[in-house]
Amino acid sequence: MGVNRAIDEFFAAVDQEIEAIDRLPSDRHGNLLMFSLMEMLAGRRFTQQRRNGERFVKLIDDYSEWADRDRVSLVRLLGLIDRRGPSIELTRLAASARGTIDGLTWARIYPASEVDPFVSEVQCSGTAHDGEARSLIEKARYAPLLWQMRNCLVHELRAPGRGIPLSKHKNTPFYHSVTVLGDKEEFLWELYIPRQVISAVARGCAQNLKKWFTKERIDPHSIHPAGSC
Repeated sequence: MGVNRAIDEFFAAVDQEIEAIDRLPSDRHGNLLMFSLMEMLAGRRFTQQRRNGERFVKLIDDYSEWADRDRVSLVRLLGLIDRRGPSIELTRLAASARGTIDGLTWARIYPASEVDPFVSEVQCSGTAHDGEARSLIEKARYAPLLWQMRNCLVHELRAPGRGIPLSKHKNTPFYHSVTVLGDKEEFLWELYIPRQVISAVARGCAQNLKKWFTKERIDPHSIHPAGSC
């Protein structure tokens, strides 16, 4: 079999898998399988990187063309800062993020693009002490957030947070408000990344990865022969 034919057959099978996953009624099961497919693609492309998470995130960064991959979830960032403890740099970063979140109107639904900035728009001091802040910013970036979603689904069969799908907001990440009842009420904002967005990310990765294999004339089957992992 020629290389081009092998590439076509491999990615035709990937497309069929994506379509089959999209037909599943459960968002949770659909996302779980879509993340698994993306891990498979990342493993075929980035054979020199040993960490699954690094390969997964690099796949999104290099091949998905997802417009939101470099956005930073301010809600996630505030949670990371709260757990890390105070420092001058983190206090400044938290104040900036909290100013944005506190300005949101309760019970309104916001496209994430109206709330979360891109990494390049998040202000750090530029001093030698902002390495910790940049590390937290990276963890709150959307591409690594998908890896965190994957981990929750794989290891606990649950989606992170309290976000819920909304029928009118399928094609973009969004924020909605949540009231947690108990001895002390909590008022929270939750970021939700819809299943349709995750499917579009996987499709983008597959389409652009096919171009790379074609350009390099590499048979994807040759990377993991039958019976290997």
